[in-house]
Amino acid sequence: MTTGQDVGIVVVSHSRALAKAALGLAGEMLHGRPVRIEIAAGLDDTTFGTDAVKVKEAIERLDGPDGVVVLMDLGSAVLSAELALDLLDDPTARDRVVLSSAPIVEGLIVAAVAASGGASRAEVAAEARDALMGKAAHLSVPDEATTDDVVEPVADQLVASFTVTNQHGLHARPAARLVSEVSGLDAAVSLTNLTTGAGPVPAGSLSRVATLGALLGHEVEVRASGPQAQEALEHLLALAARRFDEADDTSPVPAPDVSTAGAGPVGASPGIAIGQVRRLTAAPADTDDTEIGDSATEWRRVAEAVAEVRRDTEHLRALTLREVGAAEAGIFDAHLSLLADSEMLTDVKRRIGTGVGAFAAWTDCLADVEREWSELADPYLRERAADVHAVGEQVRRVLAGAAAHQTLAEGILVARDLTPAETAGLDISLVRGIVLAAGSPTSHAAILARSRGIPLVVSAGRDVLAVPEGTPVIVDGGAGELRIDPAPDVVDEYDRRARELAERRARHLAQASEPAVSDDGTPVVVAANLGSVVDARAAFDAGADGSGLVRSEFLFLCRSAAPDIEEQEQEYAAISAALGGRRMTVRSLDVGGDKPLPYLSVPVEANPFLGLRGLRLGLDRPALLRDQLVALCTVARAAPVDVMFPMVSTVSELLAARALLVDAAGPEGPPAGLRIGMMVEVPAAALKIESFLPHLDFVSIGTNDLTQYTLAAERGNPAVAALSDPLDPAVLQLVDRVCQAARGRVEVAVCGESASDDVAVPLLLGLGVRELSVGPHDVPRVKARVRELDLEQCAVTAKASLVLDSAADVRALVASTWGTAPRA
Repeated sequence: MTTGQDVGIVVVSHSRALAKAALGLAGEMLHGRPVRIEIAAGLDDTTFGTDAVKVKEAIERLDGPDGVVVLMDLGSAVLSAELALDLLDDPTARDRVVLSSAPIVEGLIVAAVAASGGASRAEVAAEARDALMGKAAHLSVPDEATTDDVVEPVADQLVASFTVTNQHGLHARPAARLVSEVSGLDAAVSLTNLTTGAGPVPAGSLSRVATLGALLGHEVEVRASGPQAQEALEHLLALAARRFDEADDTSPVPAPDVSTAGAGPVGASPGIAIGQVRRLTAAPADTDDTEIGDSATEWRRVAEAVAEVRRDTEHLRALTLREVGAAEAGIFDAHLSLLADSEMLTDVKRRIGTGVGAFAAWTDCLADVEREWSELADPYLRERAADVHAVGEQVRRVLAGAAAHQTLAEGILVARDLTPAETAGLDISLVRGIVLAAGSPTSHAAILARSRGIPLVVSAGRDVLAVPEGTPVIVDGGAGELRIDPAPDVVDEYDRRARELAERRARHLAQASEPAVSDDGTPVVVAANLGSVVDARAAFDAGADGSGLVRSEFLFLCRSAAPDIEEQEQEYAAISAALGGRRMTVRSLDVGGDKPLPYLSVPVEANPFLGLRGLRLGLDRPALLRDQLVALCTVARAAPVDVMFPMVSTVSELLAARALLVDAAGPEGPPAGLRIGMMVEVPAAALKIESFLPHLDFVSIGTNDLTQYTLAAERGNPAVAALSDPLDPAVLQLVDRVCQAARGRVEVAVCGESASDDVAVPLLLGLGVRELSVGPHDVPRVKARVRELDLEQCAVTAKASLVLDSAADVRALVASTWGTAPRA
């Protein structure tokens, strides 16, 4: 080994906490010997992401004659490190840097030890790369046989296939998830659409994967080679079985009448807005590249622009995750994948190498990719070309030095289309409504507008772009109506409708803090379903009586490691404080199968909805569940807390969970006010509810899963969507069975979507449910609905509904009895 050298080490990770922990572990092995190590991890202490500029600065601080070894965790960390090399001020420094494929924790430990002993740059990199050899040798089993009969070797490749089960096929978000899975593995993976013959394309390129046009039901072949080929196939098959971690799309999307499609605006986000036309204004992102530098200079411009847009997008994703939700934040994953697309960036670099300037090379490459996407056969996939355009435009603006779009005054925003970044960044105190010339109800802009409560119509046609600034317009995002320069009487009519909706909402909100008592004097708890502290604040403002469901998985998603006990305590305490000390019911971690965690290894399952999920997974990973229960017990000693276990099928599962809770509570035992409940989501649990009741303080019926399990109709499958109605008499009979058994013994709540359905509420109350847990925005309306009902009449109607033939018949019965209240 060469001695006397001083090699620097840079650690690039999405998580600053992970990088610091790995550095601390490595320090334990050095016994005081100095090693120069820099961390370029996370966008800040809590936001995941990587920044090429920070990586470049870390390399430059360590650079010297003996060079630098860079260790990266996965995916975009590799891209950030590669871009950092292109950004180095000293062009000769690149030759002194080694980007290592070593695992970040084990690699850092052995690299640090080697560097502390004076090893050369090449020796440090080699030691890091071989860091797993000892572990592999220790754990290997001679002549270990594979039991996976799905994967079969062909020549030097492994081959497998999967069927696409996503409603809209492999569009941007699931494709981005696929790409990110492949990018972290040492394997060459290609995909072919066996149904259409499209491909093969590299699985690590989002721009190429999208061109497969893989729709619902299409069969896709996967070929993999390289050291981690087997692992790559297993990961992709498991990912496909989980529908690429795409959440169920339960947002109501107004669908245009096919008879009038293309004839006018389409409603995409409900609500009425009246105001003057306003536009996003900015200097055009154009440049003629008249002064072109050498290839290295032009590529550096692209690298800097991409790094800046990546950084902005990571921050926007984190903001959306905190303030809107995980599903909406996932929209930006496709943009981040495009910004990390090696095929696309290589093409840009090749164009620059022919003498083309940075702006033109980027513009032309993105135009080609956008054209390929826009020519796909499926209209939903075709719409995802907007993602390419959005990413291309963001980088173009940086390259051209153009300012970001801004709105200037309060009113109705009119634009050709909006990118997700633009929609998420809108000031809702200024934007009363939105009119888009293009777009669709399923676009990412529409999804974000709905989540932010902004009335929106799309597909209004290009003529709307010629409407002068300041022109009065009316937008009805529910009915899909757009009125331009309306007559005074039309304005008065829409103003009346808007006032009625607002007044109804205001009346409901004014009374929301009061108890919900039925017309005949029966109190009903109306609580809120929560997924964040932001939700809890909204629920408090809306008058919720507490939380009937805290989806604790929000703490575990979009991160590389599980939260520790202290972090969980802080979050649960913050939610309790935001609720003003009202009781909150925390569902224990409900993941696995169709809702996986990247850091939690779950076996491949043919049907994840019937697999290792909910409490089953918690009991299979008791340390994870125990940490959560420790945190909840701590919070419950100072605030009213209920714990609720999901996906319970047997009494033995419930007893095991209770025993784990007792252990987690420590010598003091469980807090006196801590109540224990379970979700009834499985028909078996409803049918044998009497066996569970002696061990429970309450039950909460999850009508979403109970419906899909009872009717064998997956919620996310459009082919059977019509079957999945919680008012089907079979589902109502199970609810009735639970209520009959629990009457006088424990409380019964409902926390599924039906709890906020104006048609379902009288039936649920008539069957004996006395707590409804709904979205924060729905609390005032549901309380108002309860107050207008007579529970004796509810019981009569509910009993009659149990013997009807269909959900349609049930809805007709309720409509004939009460009608349905208009939503506000």
